[in-house]
Amino acid sequence: MIKNIKLLIISNEPLSNTSSNGRTLRNFLLNIPKEQKAQFYLHGDPDPDSCSCFYRISDRDALDAFLFKKTQKNRAAETESDNNEGHINKNCLTMIIRDIVWRSYRWWKKDFDKFIEDFSPNVVLLQAGDSPFMFSIAIRIAKKYNLPLVMYNSEEYVLKEKIYNKTTKYSLWNIILQNRLKRVYKRFMNNASFCIYNTEYLEDKYQKKYPHSGKSCALYTVSELTSLEDQSDQNTFTLLYCGNLGVGRIVPLDELAKVLYNVDKNATLDIYGTFPDKNRKFLIFAFRSN
Repeated sequence: MIKNIKLLIISNEPLSNTSSNGRTLRNFLLNIPKEQKAQFYLHGDPDPDSCSCFYRISDRDALDAFLFKKTQKNRAAETESDNNEGHINKNCLTMIIRDIVWRSYRWWKKDFDKFIEDFSPNVVLLQAGDSPFMFSIAIRIAKKYNLPLVMYNSEEYVLKEKIYNKTTKYSLWNIILQNRLKRVYKRFMNNASFCIYNTEYLEDKYQKKYPHSGKSCALYTVSELTSLEDQSDQNTFTLLYCGNLGVGRIVPLDELAKVLYNVDKNATLDIYGTFPDKNRKFLIFAFRSN
């Protein structure tokens, strides 16, 4: 299968070592030669050793096309950083506007078709997220070129009552965005050949909501790190968390630290990751200092 596969990857971020999503997908696909992989992505710094060719359309490119402005750059060969790209304040309203812009498909030009046709993929792989238009793009490509659809999903946005922590369940914009996401997700599942989840727990939740028996599996995140000699104090319990410190994870970590402290005052919780802001960083370390 790997020998003959030609994989077109659709994702927000490219295969790389500079972001968690890019690194996860990159490591999953390490055994597939770079010549058999191509990728469409929106932002980030791609690893040229991971993929034969990249095609980038940024939010700015999509907006310019939506407003009938000309885009100056040739995205088919671009590998440069997008650090100067305008940051979108992510909330339900801005994501709805973003979805409307992208699903106008005014950004889809002949050179994008040429990029796909030159690579000639036989599988489309979508890294699922919170953007309805990404599911729609993957479906559109698969139908146009008669390709099987595969999804890697490590998130539960479609299953949530509120898509972002800062919104409310009955917010008009939350309801509209969730409806857009659920409609396109259901359409994607009707066309999906296989789904890969990052845990059995997530796989089970999606199987219950969107039954696809025999068409899914769970694969845990792959790492290139080698095992280190255990030099820890065997008399002290240590818990390690490495990963994202956004999307509502600070509060449960704080609760975990307090429970751990109540059980064993000598136990330690080591956290490795980037805090979204100083206030949430203080929440953890203020308790630890007590």
